[in-house]
Amino acid sequence: MFNLKKILLVILFIVVVFGAGYAIYAVFFKAEKPPEIVAPPAAEERPTIPARLPGAVEMERPAVVGAPLATGGMADIPAIETAPTIGANVAQGGEINYYNASDGKFYKINEDGSIEVLSDKIFYNVVKVTWSPDGSQAILEYPDGSNILYNFKTQKQATLPKHWQEFDFSPNGNKIVAKSIGMDASNRWLITADPDGTNAQTIEHLGNIANLVQVDWSPNGQIIAFAKDIDNMGITSQNILFIGLKGENFKSITVPGVKFEGQWSPTGSKILYSATSQASNYLPLLWIINADLSNIGANRRSLGINTWARKCAFANENTLYCAIPQNLRRGAGLSPDLAKTSPDSIWKINLTTGQKTIVITPSVLMNMNSLSVSADENYLYFVDGLTNTIRKIKLKI
Repeated sequence: MFNLKKILLVILFIVVVFGAGYAIYAVFFKAEKPPEIVAPPAAEERPTIPARLPGAVEMERPAVVGAPLATGGMADIPAIETAPTIGANVAQGGEINYYNASDGKFYKINEDGSIEVLSDKIFYNVVKVTWSPDGSQAILEYPDGSNILYNFKTQKQATLPKHWQEFDFSPNGNKIVAKSIGMDASNRWLITADPDGTNAQTIEHLGNIANLVQVDWSPNGQIIAFAKDIDNMGITSQNILFIGLKGENFKSITVPGVKFEGQWSPTGSKILYSATSQASNYLPLLWIINADLSNIGANRRSLGINTWARKCAFANENTLYCAIPQNLRRGAGLSPDLAKTSPDSIWKINLTTGQKTIVITPSVLMNMNSLSVSADENYLYFVDGLTNTIRKIKLKI
């Protein structure tokens, strides 16, 4: 009996020791199970969007900041979104839609400056965003070539083919245009489709010249792309063709230079473009032409401004705002990277009179891109390419 009692005490002591030891381990040394992370889609998988990253903490939205008034002088232009962004775009309703590269979410900046999340879903590693005109849908492109269409009204997505590239929406947002780039040159086309990828139709065979086509759906809906004419490409000029929605053969234009970049005016009655040539010291030079289908290319005139069409935005048919580098090195028109460290200033151009007025110069170096003007023409928004932050300027008192 004594031995049995002794044995039981020993067993009890062992249990207590092990129990206390495990308790100390559990409290001080055992690692907590990390939250489950939903990985980005594999290359062969269909892109999916998790409802929410487990354990994620909501970002505290920045306070609303004011915008400096455009007085023509130098001013500090604070960021209205301090996180790096992708695809900032002014929608028809006046709000700014964008992708926050830090937390993987989409937001909009309302006209009062408040920031609102468009979806609680997290989108991993988006590298490019193409918005519909009303901002309700966007095509998201990923590093592995995956593409999805996401509808922020319905919170639904559709997968688009990986071999589709360089998207744009029709003016009413019910169609998209893209390049369908097959592995073989015989299977490369300019196509249109419904935003979700259904009802795809081939429009123009691209073959080996897909890189010479700039997708850009005209405001009147009749032209879906610009194309450089491979048969008329010189070192001093080149022909630009217009690809019609129904395969129409529109009149081409002759551009005095190379490296054409075009942009439609709000109604499509004009085309702003930049080109470079020896005559401009190989700097980008802006031109404006008429774009009426019956008289495309008429009234061509140089604006005398050295910048790229992509660094400009129309406020209306006759008013243009451009970010103009203050000092460009010779050859920047051929190698735009030469302008990355050149500070920009914003200028206003009256396309009727030709008058140019300086709007504002940032107090620190900024490389201004993705310019857009609010519908009431009170504000100008841009993305500082050095930080990818969104900033705005007040144009009117």
